[in-house]
Order: sequence, then structure tokens, then C-alpha cells
Amino acid sequence: MLKLTPAGELEWQRTLGGSETEIATAVELTNDGGIILLANSYSDNGDLSGNYGDLDCWVVRLDASANILWQKSIGGTADDQGVSIFQTVDGGFIFGGGSTSNDNDVSGNHGGADLWVVKLSSGITGVEDAPAPESAALIVFPSPTSGFVHIVLDREATPVHAALTDVSGKMLYAKNIDPAGYLDISDLPNGAYVLAVTDSEGSRHLGKILKQ
Repeated sequence: MLKLTPAGELEWQRTLGGSETEIATAVELTNDGGIILLANSYSDNGDLSGNYGDLDCWVVRLDASANILWQKSIGGTADDQGVSIFQTVDGGFIFGGGSTSNDNDVSGNHGGADLWVVKLSSGITGVEDAPAPESAALIVFPSPTSGFVHIVLDREATPVHAALTDVSGKMLYAKNIDPAGYLDISDLPNGAYVLAVTDSEGSRHLGKILKQ
């Protein structure tokens, strides 16, 4: 992994893996500014804690400086490959790929290579397993909207940061909220979105926005 400055200069680099072959297929930023990495691996040593046989998926959670927070090998005794990964609204992760296995972490193979979708619970990240309910303290209006929404909290704390996902849990963007409490989503296609707002006291509130 390499982190480059806006000018294209090397800021830091980190080598991850074991004694066999590892190939990264996807990397995404997480809601808290960290990194989630999806790779395919044959190793069962080094930074990895195991291998079920042949090629396994390897999911690695890192902080913003690429220090490993946790890692997990996922698959069966045949070849299993991950292609893309996203963080979901509940703090967990979902990844997709393909698999020829039918044991250990994989079940229901129909023959040959099948599509494979895996949901990791938020518990693996240390976040509470249960998704937070929609906050009664958070007011978002207008909804439906064609562009700007106004974000208000019915408490002394002010909203300072917003993370927006689609209904599948795919992170769209995370940005600071305008001091007046406005958020511009005019660049997004019409549809339903989940809004996670962090206030000035560090509390997190969930709401919904309908864009049309």
C-alpha cells in the first residue's frame, strides 16, 4: 500500500502479507478515516492468521497510517476470490467475488465457480453489533429534496460531520457540514439515502434523505 500527497510524492508505504502470494483487489476509506483492504492470498503466516486451502479472501482493517487493527482470512478449501468491498450502514462490511468452495465459510455451491457475497458484522470491528436506530434528535428537511437539506439537532450540540450511504450501505461521501447546517446533495442521483451525523460532542445520529 502507498499513500501519495496531492503532488504525487510518497507519504508512506506499507508491505502486508505472508510467505506466499497476496494480491490486493480493493481498498476503501472507512467512516472513521481508516482503511479497509480486500486481497486474495495463499499464505497462512506473517500478517495472516490462517488459510483454508488454495486461494482465500483476506480482509484487513487498518487505521489512517496503515497499522493493522484486525485481519481475517475467509473461504473454503478450494479457490475463493474477492473483488470489491464496501462499509455498510451498521459499521460492518460487505464484499463480493467468486468461489469454487463448498465448505468452511462457503456453502451452497452449484458447481464450478459461483458468485459469492459475504457480509461481515460490525462486531468484528469492535463496534456494537446492533445498528443504531434513526435518531429522534436529528431533524433533516426538506425530504424529499432536489439539492440542499437543512440538518438540525434538538439539543445544544451542533452537527459537524455527515457521512452518506445508499440503501445498500455503499459509502458515497463523508464531509463536514456547513456551519449553518446545510448539506448539498444535488450531485447525487435520485433515490433514498442514509445519513449519519456526528455532533460537536462526538455523538452519532442516523437519519434518512429522499432525493428526487
